[in-house]
Amino acid sequence: MNVHVPRPKRSYRFGTYDRIVHQGRAYRYIGKVDRVHVLQLVNGDVVEDHFVRLSDEQIDKARERKQFTHEVGFYSLIETKLRVRNDDSDLKDLNDGQLAAIHWRHRWVREFLRLEAEHGNEGRSRVGRSPRLMSKAIELLAGPVLKWYEETFEQGRRERRVAWTMPTPSASTLYAAVRAYEKGGYKIGALRSGRSRCGNRNQLAPEVRDVIDAACEQYMTRAKPVKARVVQDVHDAVALLNSTRSPGERLCLPAPRIVRKRIDALDPFAVKLGREGEDAAVRWFALVGKGVPCKRPMQRVEIDDWEFDLQTLLCTRETLAYLSKQEIAALQRRRCTLTVAIDCCTSAIVGINLSEERPSAATAIACLRSLSTDKTELARQAGCGGGWPMHGRPAQIVTDKGPAFRFEFEEVVRQLRSGRSIPDADPRMRGHIERFFGTMARTFPTWFTGATQSDVVAKGDYAAEAFASLTFDELFLFVVRWIVDVYHLTPHVALERLTPRDVWDRLAGDDEGIELPLSDDERRRIFGFRESRKVSCEGILFCNVYYLSDEIGWLLQHRPQRKVDVLVDPDDLGSILLVVPKDVRDRDAFGGRRYVDVPCLEPEMRGLTLASWLLAQKEVRDFAREQAEIHDPIRIQARIDLFKGGLKAMIAAGISDHVLTQKTYDRVMRVVDQKGRAALSNPADRLPDLGDSEPYGRLVARAPERPTVVAPSDVVRRRRRADRPAPEPEVPAKAKPMQTRFDEEDDL
Repeated sequence: MNVHVPRPKRSYRFGTYDRIVHQGRAYRYIGKVDRVHVLQLVNGDVVEDHFVRLSDEQIDKARERKQFTHEVGFYSLIETKLRVRNDDSDLKDLNDGQLAAIHWRHRWVREFLRLEAEHGNEGRSRVGRSPRLMSKAIELLAGPVLKWYEETFEQGRRERRVAWTMPTPSASTLYAAVRAYEKGGYKIGALRSGRSRCGNRNQLAPEVRDVIDAACEQYMTRAKPVKARVVQDVHDAVALLNSTRSPGERLCLPAPRIVRKRIDALDPFAVKLGREGEDAAVRWFALVGKGVPCKRPMQRVEIDDWEFDLQTLLCTRETLAYLSKQEIAALQRRRCTLTVAIDCCTSAIVGINLSEERPSAATAIACLRSLSTDKTELARQAGCGGGWPMHGRPAQIVTDKGPAFRFEFEEVVRQLRSGRSIPDADPRMRGHIERFFGTMARTFPTWFTGATQSDVVAKGDYAAEAFASLTFDELFLFVVRWIVDVYHLTPHVALERLTPRDVWDRLAGDDEGIELPLSDDERRRIFGFRESRKVSCEGILFCNVYYLSDEIGWLLQHRPQRKVDVLVDPDDLGSILLVVPKDVRDRDAFGGRRYVDVPCLEPEMRGLTLASWLLAQKEVRDFAREQAEIHDPIRIQARIDLFKGGLKAMIAAGISDHVLTQKTYDRVMRVVDQKGRAALSNPADRLPDLGDSEPYGRLVARAPERPTVVAPSDVVRRRRRADRPAPEPEVPAKAKPMQTRFDEEDDL
């Protein structure tokens, strides 16, 4: 029994550099205040002083009316280009607090230089670099700079729950920052703090430093000495050096604190590797346990494929009902491949694909398509008691280095605007998906016959292929049912005894939000099949039906008989997406759009999948082939009889046949001439010489002497000479009469 489960409210999440188009106007995302998104209007390259507030419910309604779209990271591309062109400072080693401080100093320096450049023009206050004028400039700039800082870092403070309070610089501090900025080539890296370079860090003698370094090397060995022993070894080594020196040249013993501090500064991975071995280092520093921390759904998604430990019949249940036992025994059996995408934050399954073939780019892309689609209807078809609303746009996709996740898969990930990560070849680097497959392998195959087990020892003498009972469609529906009603509703220890469904529903409506799912047009652009079609007066022909719109009419008028690219959604043939050619995008008919939706003229195509259409066409072709085998002999004999009957009727009525054309006539005459020449050159058909008493007429020509036997090696040359015109026969002085003679009366 299917239970209606209300769709949970979703709290959407947008990036700082996302471009949002609402009701045809572009906006820049500012932030979220009291569960309401704040958007700032962008007019071309100008950011206007106009703001719009939209709630998540208003966004849902606008998306249903197709009045809301957004492009991830649109404005970051522009900023990155400007950043590379103007400033190449490397700030990756700074933490969040240090980055905020350096941007704070950079803002003060830039505003002061701008104020100094105005030099009192247009009523501006005149500033200089004396202490008095610098103090005056600080008073003028304190308010705007503080406001900029709060607007820029307010979101970061709220997310990290860290309050950064930057003091207003003094005149001397600002002067030093301005001088450093100018001396450093007007780059932000020149404003780094110099505290790390303060103090004398070379107070130890070189000999003592070498002794400590050698002792630290011994600390990173499989002997595993403790720190106290390392300190004692350092003191013993220094004492040995002092034994050979005079009292005035003896070295000072380093304090134990200095030796311990040097040991603590060693690379932790190198220490673990040296003291416990490679495997221990990998297990300790690999992303295991909780792995990479995730705060929201779809922040990190792991994808992998798994071959079922279950033999499956490659047919449908309806087909199986009409087969005999011998036919069922002859059916092909195979271990199907399951491709799964799991959300690392909630441990929920967000994408799935089942295939009877081996893993490939097609199976991986199909899983990505499922990842971006609401699967509630699929869960209803499988008879699930709960829904399956887990979908969205992933921020980071993690896979292995398998061939299924290359080339075409990478291109689709790039179009999704998602990050891509390929950890080392270690299953522990993708712990969530490996744990899911392990759980499924232990539980799911145990309910059905035909299990292959994990190895030969566990399988024993069990004939898995002979006991295969599940068909392919049944396996797919059972997998969906197990995921939705068993796995998603089972408490997980890693989720604090909560179920993946509970965690998803709670975090999807949290303030952190979730990325906006793909729209129908985006899904067709990314996952659609590209076809090249010609524009005709009836529209664009695809799947034996026509697609037509006003834009197609414009192309027909201004670009007749032009080929265009279209994108076809394999899940819905009700419309196609026209890729607008670049040279006509700025015309009024398209308004700068890159893609245009073109509906189908046949209403029954709406909602029809490409697979269903192809299956129907195959059935039609099979039926036509069967009927042709029955009807073709009758039809062919009827056509022959009709032709013969019509020809006899024409001859009897004395009606001439006008089917013969000049071209046909010339062709027939050439054939007749060739046959006549062949007959003349055949010695076997010659008649004996009867002299003047020959009743057949008089001799008019004599054929040339030619050999009657042709060597096999001369066959090719003979065929080549056949296309050449035959030479005129020469009449010798004395020749035997030929077969071809003419009657004297005809000759006269």
